[in-house]
Amino acid sequence: MISVMPRLLDCSEATATSVLGGWLDSILDGPLQTFRVQAGYADRKSFNYLCARLRDTNVELVRLVLGGNQASLTADAALAALAAVSIGGEAGGLRVVSFSNGLFHPKTVHVRRADGSMAAYVGSANFTEAGLSGRNAEAGVLFDSRDGDPEQMIQAVEAATDAWFCDPMPQGVEVVRTQVDVVALTERGILRAEDTTTSRDRDSTTPKSARGPVRRPAWTTGQRSTSQGRVGASADAGAPVLWWKKLSASDAQRPPNPNTNPTGKLRLTKSRLGIDPKTFFRDELFGDLPWRLEQRGSNVYECTTVQFTVAVLGRDEGHFDLHVDHAPHRIADQDNIPTVLAWGSLGEQLRQRDCTGKFIVIERDEVGRFSLTIQDEPPTA
Repeated sequence: MISVMPRLLDCSEATATSVLGGWLDSILDGPLQTFRVQAGYADRKSFNYLCARLRDTNVELVRLVLGGNQASLTADAALAALAAVSIGGEAGGLRVVSFSNGLFHPKTVHVRRADGSMAAYVGSANFTEAGLSGRNAEAGVLFDSRDGDPEQMIQAVEAATDAWFCDPMPQGVEVVRTQVDVVALTERGILRAEDTTTSRDRDSTTPKSARGPVRRPAWTTGQRSTSQGRVGASADAGAPVLWWKKLSASDAQRPPNPNTNPTGKLRLTKSRLGIDPKTFFRDELFGDLPWRLEQRGSNVYECTTVQFTVAVLGRDEGHFDLHVDHAPHRIADQDNIPTVLAWGSLGEQLRQRDCTGKFIVIERDEVGRFSLTIQDEPPTA
């Protein structure tokens, strides 16, 4: 008979050490061999966080099994999950499980560290911001071979995840290998096209009509706050958010090499600000806008159109609708900047006036309106 002494992870009183995200942070601080998750519900923000944390673990295999319950999983979440899987080796993968008469509902995490020790979580928290942060009141148990817990028990969690990767494939399982697969599953209705508020994913959203006291999360998925001006301010409705950078010659559509054509693009970088560019623009600055998927060759991009009030060097230029795209595969490819703004018709004005070395400032005000200003000096706090 196996004697098991798991630890209870109970966030009835939410603290940073009592929620699943806090435990994950401690696990992801060290080198890993493998990382596995089963989750009935999952969201993009949580996988963006996972990508940022897994990159430094030298993980060799990432396997994710996610619920496609009544099209609760969004296409952008699946793209972010693929980016996480790509950090590991080819033996990893992403599976989406969808049944017509029932839900895929397990919630487990299994890790194998570089030294061969293992740890696991089994509980109620889904792989969503609400589940990881403690916004939802969750409970679960933790197992760790370093603490003397039986390896057979922890390996059972690992095996339960791997069962969805067997051949022949269990019924109801969709294999997601590429971004093109994400588009195909979206067209079939297995994935949801847009990340809109819906009652189907109870874990990711709280209906605005909900009554009762507000539960404050103890840990915020993938966010690192900053006190520099309004940069990185809360993305809650009514909170202004600001970003700025100094324009290089290429940014200003004046490439140093006369034989090089202007890119027509502005890469949205960290600049000198305390933000994570892999998540800030997609999740915070432009997070509330409607996003759509666009396939270009073998790559899929998340795209939105932003209406800006524009001023250039003190002159009001009126309104411009500018295209912004975010590509999770850019995150996986050598840690590149994933979000890019297309200058559009504003690019012609930049080619007529040299703005090299000037400062671009993008701000979302308290009611969600966007402004884009090019000015001589950086903004003040």
